[in-house]
Amino acid sequence: YFDDSNSNYKYYVFDGINGNNRLTFDETKSYLNNTGRNSLLLERADEFHQGVDDLDPADYGVKTYNIVGCGVPTLGQIYILGKKSEEFSYNIHMINGDGTVPLRSAKAIPALKTYYVKKIQHALLPSVSGVRDLVVSILNNEDNFDISIYPNLIPDISNCSIPNGTIVSFHSPVELHVYDGAGNHTGPDVNGDIENNIEGLDYEVIDNNKFTFLPNNLDYKIVGKAIDQGVFDIRIQEVVNEEVSTTTMFTNIPVVSTTQAKFNINSSAPSQISIDNDGDGVFESEKNDPVVVVGFVEFLDTPSPALSSQVVSLGSSSSKKSVAVETAVESINVEETGIPIDEDLGTVKIKPNEVVVAITKEIVIEKKESIASSELVYKNTATVYYVIKTYLKTVFNGVWLWFKSKL
Repeated sequence: YFDDSNSNYKYYVFDGINGNNRLTFDETKSYLNNTGRNSLLLERADEFHQGVDDLDPADYGVKTYNIVGCGVPTLGQIYILGKKSEEFSYNIHMINGDGTVPLRSAKAIPALKTYYVKKIQHALLPSVSGVRDLVVSILNNEDNFDISIYPNLIPDISNCSIPNGTIVSFHSPVELHVYDGAGNHTGPDVNGDIENNIEGLDYEVIDNNKFTFLPNNLDYKIVGKAIDQGVFDIRIQEVVNEEVSTTTMFTNIPVVSTTQAKFNINSSAPSQISIDNDGDGVFESEKNDPVVVVGFVEFLDTPSPALSSQVVSLGSSSSKKSVAVETAVESINVEETGIPIDEDLGTVKIKPNEVVVAITKEIVIEKKESIASSELVYKNTATVYYVIKTYLKTVFNGVWLWFKSKL
């Protein structure tokens, strides 16, 4: 079930706290059991898959037809980012599917023919126009069913990607509510159950982490309602071509049980959050110092309040980096005296009070396989810099000599 050739299926849980990073199947089961998930359900799911993973109905003379949903953002990967006061902070990666079943899982069983249904949630598949007619046609052994008259039925997935949009997430004891321009609501109802009355939205909850995917081309009002005191973080991820292009973060917002927060989402992330602390409907303050990073966030240390909104380039989604920023510069340089090196570990040593000078040059490291990790690190200076750990100190020294020659 793990597929190293496809980034969406290389792993399903990423541990950014304990250094395990991509969890194996057994490590994933252990993590889920150790965090209080339903161990009985996990065992039954494992037993079920052992019985069907290698099943090919054709071996028994059975003709199999698969009807698969696609084009709906579907939970594909979970990232464990950090832990505050016994509460875990998570991020998620959305992949193609029907909102419940990932595309690869839905078409896993070998089939004589596979049909795809566009933009339909899993529970609604049987009632979609054309699907019932298709099933009747198959049962009647008709080989010439014309799917062209049904706009949501397609023969392949070439035109069935998930839409561009925005993932808004709250990480806190704060409810996440979404309203569209017509007043339709997605989020907890008066009984605490999650209702979804806005077409195209996806809503996920992992402990105190709430996520919603908002397709582009609509205006949304986001409302947060505190249910306890503490602090909360907001992350807003812009999704383009099924990948996160930028992440906007508002962090360490203090709340009491009466606090409410609101902001609007359209084609871009907001620059400020309005806060009503006493719940009287008057939003008397604003949080207007977001940190914006390029790409998807895999690691997140506990930040100090950001000093200004800057963009930090973290590379492509295929080379995700950790994020920890206070005030950032797009690229960095050091004074001509050089970078101090830890001779035993082969790592850069820069003290918190040392100032790194901004430059405009870029280092290209050709031997990428030698890099153990590359991460931005919080410091109490108004600077973000890279700390590059290498397996081979000679590689780093070679890069540094090249860098000095270009100054």
